[in-house]
Amino acid sequence: MTCGGCAGVALSVFAAWTSWSNWSIFPTNLKLVVAMTIFGYFWEIIFFWIAEFVLWKSQLLCQFELTHASCCNWLVIVLFSPILFPLSNLCFYIIPTIDCLLHVTFVGELNYICAPKGDQQRKGKVIEFSFDREQTDANADAPLLKTDANADAGGT
Repeated sequence: MTCGGCAGVALSVFAAWTSWSNWSIFPTNLKLVVAMTIFGYFWEIIFFWIAEFVLWKSQLLCQFELTHASCCNWLVIVLFSPILFPLSNLCFYIIPTIDCLLHVTFVGELNYICAPKGDQQRKGKVIEFSFDREQTDANADAPLLKTDANADAGGT
C-alpha cells in the first residue's frame, strides 16, 4: 500500500467506509475518481504478480536450483494478495515502527557509548576503566576513565 504509515491506513479505511455508506449521493465525477483509485490499487497488485512471473520465468531465477511452490500454494497466495498486502504492511511496517518509537521514547536503555577510535588505538592512547576502590574513595573527584600512562612516551 502506498499511502504512508498509520495515519494513511486509518484515512484509507475511513474514506472507504464513508464512500461505501454514501455512494448513492456521490456525483458521477467523484464516483469516477473512487473507481480509478480502486482500479489503481488492483493494478498495483496485478503489476506486482506480472513482475514476479517474469522474474521466475526469466533466465534470472532459472539458473539457480530453487524449490518451487505447488500450483495450489501459488493460487492461494495470488487470490488472497489483496488482503495479504495491507495485512503484511500492518504487521511488518506499521506495528514495528510504532514499537520502535515507543521503545526509543519510553525505555532508557539506549545509551550512547563512546568507544575508542582506531586512530587512538594505533597511537597508544587507549582509554581504560579504573576500578581501584581505594583510589576512587580517597579522591572523589578522580575520573573513572584514565588514559594510558605509556601513551605520551611514544611521542605525538
